[in-house]
Amino acid sequence: MCVVGLEGHFLHANTALCQMLGYSSEELLAGAWQQITHPDDLERSRQAGTQFGRGVTTIEIEKRYVHKQGRIIWARVKISAVKNSLGAPSHFITQIEDITRRKQAEQALQSSEERYRDLFENASDLVHA
Repeated sequence: MCVVGLEGHFLHANTALCQMLGYSSEELLAGAWQQITHPDDLERSRQAGTQFGRGVTTIEIEKRYVHKQGRIIWARVKISAVKNSLGAPSHFITQIEDITRRKQAEQALQSSEERYRDLFENASDLVHA
């Protein structure tokens, strides 16, 4: 879990998040979520964040983070807006679940299905020959 300010900077990061991403709490607090988000997911993350301006209080997305050592961490991210007494967002509480193994399994299954499909399609040529 982490707490993020409106501008995107970390206000608090728990130990589990630090371990997941390989950064110390101090390193995360010195930066923003954009710095650890995979470049290909930045725009999608920003677009999801614009939903808060339309009155949405919670969003959930899957995205990639970049571990301090460079490896990709897939995550299911649930972001909830915390509102002030005037009803405007004051900060965000974010729950981040590592789903890297699930994504790797999905990708392996997809590759296997593609290989099977190719084999099946090519096998019909051998049967008719």
